[in-house]
Amino acid sequence: MFKTNQPEFRSLAQIVSERTRPLVAWVGAGLSIPAGLPTWSKLRQILIQALEQKANATDGPTQEGLLGKLRTINAQENHWIAFHILREALGATTYKTTIRDALKDTPLQVIPLGYLTLWKLRLSGMLNLNLDKLATRAFAGVHGTKPVIEFHGQNIKQYAHALGSTTPFIANLHGTYDDSSSWIFTHDDLRKLTESPGYREFLTSCILTRAILFVGISANDVAAGGHLARLQEIGIDFNVHYWITDKRDGESDQWAEQVGVRMIRYDNPDGAHKEMHECVAALLGYLPEEPDAEPVVPRHHSFEEPLPPLNELVKCPDLELIRRALNTEASHILAGSSQDKYNAYEAFCESYDEAIHRAWYIPRTLGTHELMGYKLVREIASGGFGTVYEAEGPDQSSVAIKLLREAIRNDPNHLQSFRRGVRSMRILSQAKIPGVVRYHEEFEIPAIAVMDLVPGQTLHDAIQRRALDWRTSLDIAIRLATIVRQSHQLPSRVLHRDLRPKNIMVKQKWEGDEDWEIVVLDFDLSYHKDAQEKSVAIESYSGFLAPEQVDSNSRYSSRNALVDSYGLGMTLYFIRTRQEPSFNQPAQSGWMKHLGDLAERHRCKEWASLPQRGPGAATKLDQPHRDREGMCAITMLCV
Repeated sequence: MFKTNQPEFRSLAQIVSERTRPLVAWVGAGLSIPAGLPTWSKLRQILIQALEQKANATDGPTQEGLLGKLRTINAQENHWIAFHILREALGATTYKTTIRDALKDTPLQVIPLGYLTLWKLRLSGMLNLNLDKLATRAFAGVHGTKPVIEFHGQNIKQYAHALGSTTPFIANLHGTYDDSSSWIFTHDDLRKLTESPGYREFLTSCILTRAILFVGISANDVAAGGHLARLQEIGIDFNVHYWITDKRDGESDQWAEQVGVRMIRYDNPDGAHKEMHECVAALLGYLPEEPDAEPVVPRHHSFEEPLPPLNELVKCPDLELIRRALNTEASHILAGSSQDKYNAYEAFCESYDEAIHRAWYIPRTLGTHELMGYKLVREIASGGFGTVYEAEGPDQSSVAIKLLREAIRNDPNHLQSFRRGVRSMRILSQAKIPGVVRYHEEFEIPAIAVMDLVPGQTLHDAIQRRALDWRTSLDIAIRLATIVRQSHQLPSRVLHRDLRPKNIMVKQKWEGDEDWEIVVLDFDLSYHKDAQEKSVAIESYSGFLAPEQVDSNSRYSSRNALVDSYGLGMTLYFIRTRQEPSFNQPAQSGWMKHLGDLAERHRCKEWASLPQRGPGAATKLDQPHRDREGMCAITMLCV
């Protein structure tokens, strides 16, 4: 049975289930073996037999010449060179006829399960090295009459647009059995193909923007993984890709490490590759869990405040001294390497519960009150999640401090949500993703996050004050989509999961044509599944939340990029209509008609197709139906 506990498998499974990177399968002959079609080696032997028959039908110097070529072919390990010699020796007509005859039963073969399962993963495309067109038949078997963009490797430059389309593609890189002009069998064929600028650019774009899954193939074959090696040689860095394989030799492992491929290994004792299919099926059934986040430890402070006994600490009038003492002790506990440190931290929080309660207290009159070294200036906003203050730092800089409600510390779901959000914002700040508010530091006693103070207004308030034309609406949509997409494509795959106009700031006054900027707040900070009214996470069942986010019985995971597709789609709806969507509004029977009527009333003269894009496809109730079409809200707006 395939071992799903491999870290490499779990890494790929998270990408597949969270939909943070489009997935492309690069498939080879191993996937077609169950169909009983001849492999490349078998096809070589069939051609050799044809050449032997031709040699036996001749005599004299011609026969000697053909027999000499047969000896050369039999000694040749490289299939590419062997096929080149075979084509020259057989002649164009016999060569083509022999191959066609060997593949004549291709349309009658049963589609192998591997192809069908791969398409169920909702691939954005398939790079196919096989001539048998099983990939095409499998797509129809899974998706019915849905459109697919299909082309040969030799005319790939004419289909560069496929990478920007939400319609999946099938690139038959080495041609198809029914079109001999498309065949790539010899080293000359391969050289011409791989040196073609259009071919190189297409594959390079796939490698840089997609997660590639090699299946039924030797990834270190020059026709496949050779492209990865070429990019590495010229110094181009790209995301990690994956190779499902039964290879366990050191040479394959070394090659994979060098070119950025993670090997997902399976056992293949009988040569039937059963576990390969089990692996793909396991990807299909994988549901990600919410990861546990570690307690927040102050990163930029070295508190050395001794911890007084509890009865003394709770009576201390200096709230900052209480906070410093508690954070000092928390830092000491969590800094160790002991496996029991988290239990020790929980015990500490329970013992000092009353003092921690006092650490949360903020006087109504701020005056000169400080919070972890920051002087609170004024309250900016308050809601179900807590309160945001403008504050002055030790260096007199202006910052914003978000103080979450005290209820967070007694609720494991809320506390984990806060910790995950802090981790996500740290990742985004370190990656310097444009359009994301920069975080400075965080504390857990009390639960606060210190960030840049963004001058301006929320997108919600800005749009309530000012109707936007199509060009400005599209500009905002592109900026938002770009920010979210870049966060999804980080190695750590940061989701937002609470996209709404109130979590988006518009810097500057935005009164005329002066420069302005969109800033997105609170990635993963304001969310937890099955949130209740007035919770830390959500003030109410918001219309910007995907159904699976608030339904604990949903069969779909909320750790999915399509959750952000829904939030962005509803945000685009608000931008154009200035209307707050109600919770689960797409469930109403007239939702699509409502969107169609709005599109008619707000037609764009400059771009006739624009009113048809956005909320309709992005806000489908069933998560999988948001796929491809729905992700246009995030991907198509970025191209």
